[in-house]
Amino acid sequence: MAVKLRLTAFFTALTLGCAPVSAQTSLPDLGDASAATLSEPQERTIGNRIMREVRVDPAYVDDPEIADYISSLGSRLLGAAEGPTRRDIDFFVVLDDTINAFALVGGHIGAA
Repeated sequence: MAVKLRLTAFFTALTLGCAPVSAQTSLPDLGDASAATLSEPQERTIGNRIMREVRVDPAYVDDPEIADYISSLGSRLLGAAEGPTRRDIDFFVVLDDTINAFALVGGHIGAA
């Protein structure tokens, strides 16, 4: 139950963190996405290779109930997102007290 509460808190914070930025905030120009040097299939290949290593790490949570729960929350967030979004996102959980979430290239999002 503590894991579900922690994951819910994570996704709530993630949702609040995605709120529109005020006009007073100056953000750096990160360039145009069309100028990316990797194609989406290349990104997915790299992300899948990284995930093979993550899945053998003892910190990787390989529990079907937790995986279903985190995927359900992530899918609900994606459904509420405005604009173009990727629909083939892989959500997973790791045991780590130093981080609460991270994203890998290729559509993999981890929660701790």
